[in-house]
Amino acid sequence: MGFAILLLLLPLLVRSNNDQPNIDSLKQVLADARGIDAANTLKALIDVTWNSEREAAFEYIEQLDELAKQLSIDSISAYATYRKAIVTYLDGDYQRAADEFAGAAKLYLNSNQQGDALQASAREGVMYSLMGNNDKAAAIYSAALQKAEKYGKKEAEAYLLSQLATVYHYKGVKDSAELYYQASIEKYDALQDSSGLMRSMNNLLILRRENYDLPGTLEVIQSIYDFHLRNQRFDNAAFTLCSKGDALHNMRRSNESFDAYSEAFELAQKNGHKRAMHSALLGMATIEIDRDNPLNARSYLTEAFGYFSGEADDANGTANILTDLGYTYLMTEQYDSAAYYYNNALALADSLQFERYRDLALVGLGEARLKQGKIKEVKAISRRLADLSESFASPKLLYSYYALEGALRLDLKDYSGAIPFLSDAYNYNMETGRPVIALEKAMYLLEAYKEVGQTAQALEYAEIINRLKDTLNKSQDLERLAEQRKDFEFQLERQKLEVEKAKEEAILKARATQNMIIALGGLALAALGFGFFWNTRRRNRTIARQNDQLQRLNETKDRLFAIIGHDLRKPAIAFRGITKKVNYLLRKKDFRTLEQLGEEIEQDAAGLSQLTENLLNWALTQRDVMPYQPTQVKLLPLLEDTAAPFQTALQNKHLDLEWAIHDDTIVFSDANALSTIVRNLLDNAIKFTPEGGRITIEGTTDDGLFRLKVRDTGVGIPPEKLKELFLLKEGRTEAGTAGEKGAGLGLHLAQELSKLNQSTLGVSSRIGKGTIFTLSLPLKAT
Repeated sequence: MGFAILLLLLPLLVRSNNDQPNIDSLKQVLADARGIDAANTLKALIDVTWNSEREAAFEYIEQLDELAKQLSIDSISAYATYRKAIVTYLDGDYQRAADEFAGAAKLYLNSNQQGDALQASAREGVMYSLMGNNDKAAAIYSAALQKAEKYGKKEAEAYLLSQLATVYHYKGVKDSAELYYQASIEKYDALQDSSGLMRSMNNLLILRRENYDLPGTLEVIQSIYDFHLRNQRFDNAAFTLCSKGDALHNMRRSNESFDAYSEAFELAQKNGHKRAMHSALLGMATIEIDRDNPLNARSYLTEAFGYFSGEADDANGTANILTDLGYTYLMTEQYDSAAYYYNNALALADSLQFERYRDLALVGLGEARLKQGKIKEVKAISRRLADLSESFASPKLLYSYYALEGALRLDLKDYSGAIPFLSDAYNYNMETGRPVIALEKAMYLLEAYKEVGQTAQALEYAEIINRLKDTLNKSQDLERLAEQRKDFEFQLERQKLEVEKAKEEAILKARATQNMIIALGGLALAALGFGFFWNTRRRNRTIARQNDQLQRLNETKDRLFAIIGHDLRKPAIAFRGITKKVNYLLRKKDFRTLEQLGEEIEQDAAGLSQLTENLLNWALTQRDVMPYQPTQVKLLPLLEDTAAPFQTALQNKHLDLEWAIHDDTIVFSDANALSTIVRNLLDNAIKFTPEGGRITIEGTTDDGLFRLKVRDTGVGIPPEKLKELFLLKEGRTEAGTAGEKGAGLGLHLAQELSKLNQSTLGVSSRIGKGTIFTLSLPLKAT
């Protein structure tokens, strides 16, 4: 009776005193137990000693195995065999372990324990995977999956599906792996098994990343983020948003990437997760570097320093920030500061053997010192990089070293030695979609080939440079103009449909008229036939005129997008996310950067206003609806009002604006058109006149005309470009002396308006001396 009571208390003896195993009590039970009672006690002892006393657990397994043979009870034999298989696996004998797991599965099935049998079969499959026999593993998993479906074991189904996915993943069969991962995710989701669900989703994410499936990667990341948010795991959600930012960055969707990092920062900040805040700030800094905004990047990197948690990997994060800070100073040509941060990153990386940041810091330091002309130091850096080059962590790093070595040799006038390094760097950046960096290497190669006298290769790279410049000008506007283009094309399509509808209606009416004419017969047919012919021709002319208008609209659209895309880019970027930027700078009390930001936005707004007004006027001239109301205009006040908005631009470049116009000069012209012409001529003069130059607006009277001249001391225009100066052509614009950009529309518009204004616009220029634009205006109505 007392022994029976002990057996009833066996589950309580396994866990007591705050869930700690009472092993001594179990040993006492075992000493008196026999048969099935002894087997159950041994099973309990194996369970409680497995994690804490592994050797003792092994001994109990051996005792249970011997007892199972004596008792011939399948359930006991199955448990003993399963545990023996685990021990064999831990000893590294995978084949023997696989056989034992298979034996355990059969014994479990014999005792009608389907769930345990499926678990043993799954372990058998794992053993074959560890031996590299994935085909055998897949066969075992598939057979077990069929049994799991038959027995309705949903948990086993989910696990076996995930294992099959893993096998096909290892074998490189992407489609099958994808299929099984998706199936396991659905099963785990239905079972509300968070652990299994996350395991399968993370494995699917790895699969898609390995196969460069960027949209698929983004889809899985979004699902993982939704899961964490749904379960209020905000720290994981914030890190997942950072992964989303990384994926969007790799897809070159920089604006969406920045938004993801910003959202991650806000979520992490709200919930006090400093490491996630740190990661988000690093991501935002990366985007700002890509946008050529080193000052913004520097602010984010500096703030990221404040969110270290004191964990061991903080040194790694510090090295990362130091190298990125060095790069921001390299971008702003502050080479001493760049070298300072690169040296600090290098010292840290050397001391902790962070090879990746060591190599990055060496390349950056070499670039900074090369720009400073410290050739001796660059040579030493280059020698060290050469010794390390075989162990570089990425091709990007290797070709960055090649670019540095090529630039160094170019500086040393070793042109032949520079060419192979620069060629490899150029080809790599072209292959990996980095046209801006490739353009710089192409310019170096042009110089090198010219110096060694290889004219054909030099000409080839000159053409490459032109193509790259055109490509960059065309590609930078695609994303930002997508919506505008859609709207424009929608309107165009609607007009096209209206024209088609009018055409169909005309045809239907013509056919009706034709049938009526046939019915009349005789002389009426002839008379009405003539009327029908005349009416049809008139309608066809209307349709043809509408088609011509449609074609003109289409051509106007193409020219418009080709020309203005690049020039709308900078103002659009400046205005995007302005609230977040201002709030961020106010929070940091960084009033200096805020002031700089305000000045930049003011300049961008002025440029956008100028461009918008030019576009409107140009569009009106193209549609032949430009208002033309000529009157007697007093010239000097009009010119002074037109020049007033340019005072800031003149002061920034230290340009003098001189007048040589009599107060009483009066011309016959449309005031708005004349103001637009002068504004564009003055804008062009400011753009191409270097600092300290002079612009003069003067005029003389000759043969009933007033010759208004805008004269500058700028760089001048080459003779071959004068012929096409007023033409509207894609890719014809050039940057001004201070890097100013334009749409190539201003001078063309000035020419169009001068014709409308019954005047003529001419130009003369000398390289290095300056340019004179002459507008001949009538003094009176003719």
